[in-house]
Amino acid sequence: MHIIRLKHPWNKLAANAMEPSRVNVPEIAIHDDATEEPIPQATYTRFFNCPSGLDQDSKVLLSIGGWQGRLESILLNGEPLEHGNARAEFDITSRLSRRNELAITLASETNTECRLSGEVTLVIDAQVD
Repeated sequence: MHIIRLKHPWNKLAANAMEPSRVNVPEIAIHDDATEEPIPQATYTRFFNCPSGLDQDSKVLLSIGGWQGRLESILLNGEPLEHGNARAEFDITSRLSRRNELAITLASETNTECRLSGEVTLVIDAQVD
């Protein structure tokens, strides 16, 4: 098994922003001041290349270690990944391209900041289930 951490660079486009900001994931809390309004929705995007050395028995899983808020959508190369709000691991082997774009959209819940609070990783396993 091999793990690739997708720490940076991520672009975060908040619903109330004109331009995305560059962030690292996991992202630390931004608004500690209770007087500031939390971001109502944000989309995190990142490009990554297809892992090298994959063979016919390789399996690539996308794992999202945690988030704050409601998980609205996960897109890989513009195609949605089916998810429940608690599911955080996806087999993306057959969806990989040479260059890939990952987009994760979160929405605020009950006046809390929405953010990717856990690691986002690619888990490469050479064993087939």
